Parts: sequence; structure tokens; C-alpha cells
Amino acid sequence: MKLYLSCLFIFAEINLFTMKYLFFALLCSIPFFGTAQDVDFDKKTDEVTVDGVKVFKIERTGCGFGATDCHYDILDLEGNKLFKVNYRDFNSPVEISKSNPQGTVRYFEFVFFSSKQKAETDFTGIKEIHLAKFIVKNKMVKDGKINQTAVDEFVFSSGTPFSERVKF
Repeated sequence: MKLYLSCLFIFAEINLFTMKYLFFALLCSIPFFGTAQDVDFDKKTDEVTVDGVKVFKIERTGCGFGATDCHYDILDLEGNKLFKVNYRDFNSPVEISKSNPQGTVRYFEFVFFSSKQKAETDFTGIKEIHLAKFIVKNKMVKDGKINQTAVDEFVFSSGTPFSERVKF
């Protein structure tokens, strides 16, 4: 009888621990599911939609194979330029490895015309959808206009770490 009760007690302890763990995991996951935004890019119209609402456009220029001047113009829905994103790369001896024998470093340079600010970030990928998700995540465009507060925070936190490493 004592063995039965001790086994029952251990089972109850394990169950209680498991239930607490599952409850905690569920509570932690609610913010991730509740705040996700659905970002889509329409290749035909160049429009980016967030949760089904058109927000801005991305026009890609010169980003084909072997292109030397690849950039993205971020436009409002009327076609006015909001800012520009340039693809940049350079070779760094520090970055040479088996998987990167030339030491190529790729990054994006964000140029905000109205505030005359620049910032640089890691290269997110050549496809417009990756850039669109990055812009939406950083809240740079709000209601089809530049969100200057978000841009200021982005520029301050990102800086220009890549161009500081480039040796001419």
C-alpha cells in the first residue's frame, strides 16, 4: 500500500510539474501569435500589403546576375520616393572561410532623403519580400508615409558599421 501511495504521489508531482510547464509555455507563446503581421509582396504591382492593407511599394533596379548597381526604391502608393535601399558588398580578409573563400561581406545601406540620414544592416536577401518584412518590422513606413520616429531609432541603433570597415 505504501508503495502504491508513493508511486501515486510521484505521478501527481510529475503531472503538476508538467501542467505548470505547459501553462507557462502557453502564456509565453500568446504574444508571438497575437502580434504577428501578415506581410505580402505583389510582384505585378510592386505593392506591399500588411494584414491585407496596401502600405507602400518596392521597385527593384539592377539586381540581376552580375549587376553592379542594385538598389530598391521604397515608394508611397502614389509613386513618390520615401527612401532608397542600396545593396553593397566588399571583400574582407577577416571574413575568409571555406564557405566564403573571397571574404565577401554583403549589406544594405538605407538612405533617407528627407532627413539626410543613412544606416546599414545585414543583407536580408535579394527578394523584395525579405526587405518588406524588415521595413514593416522596424515600422519605418506608417500609413504610406515615413515614420520619422522609427527611422531615427533605426538609424541610431544600426549606425554604419559596414562602411566603417571598407578600405579604399
